[in-house]
Amino acid sequence: MLTPPQSQRDQGIAAVSAADIRWLRCDLKATSLLANCLLRQMAVSAGCVETVLFRDGFLTEGSASSIFVVKNGVLLAPIKNHLMLPGITYDVILELAAQHGLPHEVRDVTEAETRGADELWMCSSTKEVLPVVTLDDIERKLDPRDVPLDNATLFEATSGGTVVERLKARVQPWGPYLRYSYVT
Repeated sequence: MLTPPQSQRDQGIAAVSAADIRWLRCDLKATSLLANCLLRQMAVSAGCVETVLFRDGFLTEGSASSIFVVKNGVLLAPIKNHLMLPGITYDVILELAAQHGLPHEVRDVTEAETRGADELWMCSSTKEVLPVVTLDDIERKLDPRDVPLDNATLFEATSGGTVVERLKARVQPWGPYLRYSYVT
């Protein structure tokens, strides 16, 4: 498993969106992930890295990642339920947000909130944390690296920057997996 190239970390990635056509038990990895593979291929065919999935007007996840939204300085995460495959990185990001006082909400996130986000990013154990700077061929109105976060004390090891940069300061690649630093 390869980590993302430096260019993706520095410049962000492009994504497409699609209706979440998967069955209703996406939290089970024991069954076929064919729909995830087809949705991921949709992104690759469009020259993108990920497909952001929506079901009934709400964000679920990416075809192979978790998707987070930042709006007005608040980190928004979709509820972990039967419509998403839970990931280690999703849990760690929420732990770090709580540990460092980042305002965050785990709730239903609308498609409109996702498309109008100040920051939009994907994360997974293999892709780490990457800003999504283009969604459906529409460039984000602001580069996520330039959006100030209201809570300037988050991840005291860094000064300024976005959630992505602050999280990257705590994530250490290690072999095919990630090790997370909980140093305070």
